[in-house]
Amino acid sequence: MSRFRSLRCGAVLIFGLATFAFGQQRKPDPAAAEVRKVIQDGNTAWGEARVAHDRATFEKMLSPDFFVQLPEKKVSRQEFIDLISTVSPKGRLTRFDPIVLTVEAAGDAWEAVILERLEYERKSEDGKSQKGFALWVTKDKWKKTGDKWQIYSSVAVSNEIWNDNPPPLSLWAPKGA
Repeated sequence: MSRFRSLRCGAVLIFGLATFAFGQQRKPDPAAAEVRKVIQDGNTAWGEARVAHDRATFEKMLSPDFFVQLPEKKVSRQEFIDLISTVSPKGRLTRFDPIVLTVEAAGDAWEAVILERLEYERKSEDGKSQKGFALWVTKDKWKKTGDKWQIYSSVAVSNEIWNDNPPPLSLWAPKGA
């Protein structure tokens, strides 16, 4: 019986230590809730600007040294602004809905993981109208300078594209639903 009690005490001790070790995760930063709201509001404004191809908003929201890191290349601030502010004759962006998933302090800045739901319409080679849907995950760096928040970088983490039909995901509700 004492052997069983020793094993049971040892198991309780190991479980207790494991619980303590895993329970000692980062403490929530009290500023994170406020920063999350700022970044979500900023991303909402960004989404509206993307659909409107609003160059003035892009210029205002992106820091002077902003860049986008795609899997195959790094895109400068100017290249990115030129790309997203130009209306393509082949199609148009009709939806850009971002959701802030995580927010974490990173030195004097904040890093946020963003889920972006995009929809677009385009003409196929044979002239038929086609709908497209894209889901992107990015890691964006935001920083407050004075009283102004700006985006310093955006790193593409992952993306997937669907044609003609919306993605088979419960989070893909119609716009406004």
